[in-house]
Amino acid sequence: PCPPCVEQEKLRVEQEAAAYFRYKQDQAGIPKRYWQANVNALMVETAMQGDMQRVAAQFIQTNGQRPSNLILMGTLGSGKTFLACAIGNAFLHHKRSVKYLTMAGVSRLLRSTWGSRDTSEAEQFQAWVNTRLIVMDEVAHGTASEVTMAVDLIDARYAAHRPTVLIGNLTIMELTELLG
Repeated sequence: PCPPCVEQEKLRVEQEAAAYFRYKQDQAGIPKRYWQANVNALMVETAMQGDMQRVAAQFIQTNGQRPSNLILMGTLGSGKTFLACAIGNAFLHHKRSVKYLTMAGVSRLLRSTWGSRDTSEAEQFQAWVNTRLIVMDEVAHGTASEVTMAVDLIDARYAAHRPTVLIGNLTIMELTELLG
């Protein structure tokens, strides 16, 4: 093949790979605003953000085994969701399954299966347990049902040795009180 043809084919393959990766991000539920997120792109302005960046890099490097779970807490705009989605993107790049959910979304999506012929609540729940990485955002005070379903998922993933990243604006005391 001629050199321009080789370059054209290479470009086509790269475009297809990028399109497929965007499809995987969409299926994972990663918000579009974070599709370009990666750990090294975090704007580090504080020592805490630097620490978060280092821990996130280690989490990716160890396939979510060290630490085995991650809790990103802080104020609005501190980079928690960016960093969690960067972790999700890295897992996807390594062909690992990822699902981004909100705490309220866990409850809403499980309830949506109640009348479904396609998927039962138990099947959906087990699919999330089996997912390589769950990123759960907006961990905050919710209804008793929302909290119970989220805690059940966190517990089941912990028992299955599956890493989970929790994101919230709560203090450690508030989070402990909420999740038990």
